[in-house]
Amino acid sequence: MEDYILEEFNYDKYKNIEDDNRYEIIEGRLYNLAPSPSIFHQHVCGNIYHKLRIFLQGKECIPFISPVDVILAPKGAEDKDIKNVVQPDVFVICDKSKIDQKGIIGAPEFIIEVVSPNTSARDYLIKLKLYEKYGAKEYWIVNPQEKSVAVFIQAEEGGFDRGRIFFHPAVVKSSALPGFEMSTEEIFSNI
Repeated sequence: MEDYILEEFNYDKYKNIEDDNRYEIIEGRLYNLAPSPSIFHQHVCGNIYHKLRIFLQGKECIPFISPVDVILAPKGAEDKDIKNVVQPDVFVICDKSKIDQKGIIGAPEFIIEVVSPNTSARDYLIKLKLYEKYGAKEYWIVNPQEKSVAVFIQAEEGGFDRGRIFFHPAVVKSSALPGFEMSTEEIFSNI
């Protein structure tokens, strides 16, 4: 079940929330990210981040792991006009001009969301469309329960392709980061 607040939200309201919970704003809707992710979710995120960090060492791109605000709005947009602020589980930035004091301004080149029971619909439907709209080059949806990875790649004519699902055992290769690949064994180890 989705946990969001009906009141219209923007980045101005978001940055002034006075509690310790984590939130995202998608199309002006505030989503509560509580409860905290499961141990399995965190292991999977850690496995992916670790492999990306090793792969990208000495290269231009930088991997990040949540929580980091990713503001999906044009550079220079006023806080009151920003309606999309997300915290992808793991992501990669290659254009360092997107890195700002607020977080990341604009879509990461490569985004990975790890599905949990509370975020499934958001990851597969809402965020898929959001990341596509803002021009992410590649989006992986990792499902620890199914031991699967759904991969969506930005097509030449714009928008994501129809996607491809890899079930364990498999090797998943990135097109946004040529040479990066991860086996499902590596992704799901320790769970």
